[in-house]
Amino acid sequence: MSARRPAARLLAALVLMGGLLGALTGCEDGEGLRDEGPSTSVRQTP
Repeated sequence: MSARRPAARLLAALVLMGGLLGALTGCEDGEGLRDEGPSTSVRQTP
């Protein structure tokens, strides 16, 4: 078994955890859409 495989798995795990942490802390107070609204404007037709 080469030393590259565990290093690649560790790197992938760190990137995944960083992405999850960023997604969970993306809002200031965790209220999401209720507080901050949608990311783009949506036009509603009657």
